[in-house]
Amino acid sequence: REQQWSVSDPGAVKRQEEAEDEVQGKHSFLSIANAWLEIVAAKVKPQTFKQYKMVMDNHLMPALGDMHIKQIKPADLLQTIRRIEARNIFGTSKKAAQLCSSVLQYAIAMGIIEIDPIPSIRILLKPHRVVHRAACIEPEEFGKILHTIQSFCGTLIVQSALRIMPYIFVRTTELTNARWADIDFNACEWRYTVSKTNTAHIVPLAPQVMAILKILHVSTGQGTLLFPNLND
Repeated sequence: REQQWSVSDPGAVKRQEEAEDEVQGKHSFLSIANAWLEIVAAKVKPQTFKQYKMVMDNHLMPALGDMHIKQIKPADLLQTIRRIEARNIFGTSKKAAQLCSSVLQYAIAMGIIEIDPIPSIRILLKPHRVVHRAACIEPEEFGKILHTIQSFCGTLIVQSALRIMPYIFVRTTELTNARWADIDFNACEWRYTVSKTNTAHIVPLAPQVMAILKILHVSTGQGTLLFPNLND
């Protein structure tokens, strides 16, 4: 009777399942996070997904990846986030906490765990203070910036991006993601869709910009982007 009771005991069965999951890594933070990322990949922009992966791979997986999702305590999460805070990258620490919470919420939805510990540690995290940087509006100071850009001795791709920026008024991410297909060399225009508002936008290109683009086109014109990442 004792043997029959131990086999049918729900607590014993649950403990056995947890032990098997732990051995197989079925419910490790790594496996749960990867499953969540597969779903999110179809819902967010590629650049956003790339940022998620970077935070996961660089900060969360080394600390939590091998841990069983049920064994992760608030103290483990707090220690992980504080390591990021210690490096003074508070934007990343905030994003890391959000990603942890999303993965744990996914585990709750899948019936693997019941509680997300992140809310219990938020009060202990350092607040993210936004530092407002004054715009450079003095001609002399702006001239120094232009001189610094002109004398920069980096790669042709970086040089070109820096030298084009003062002639146009777009977000940095929009410039770095510019495509050759959107450049009209005849009309001297750059036509693209603004990512934040999803509206069509036309940027007139000065002769100085066109001269830079013609030189750059020799190096990167066979690809999609004006300024590709050399590591890709």
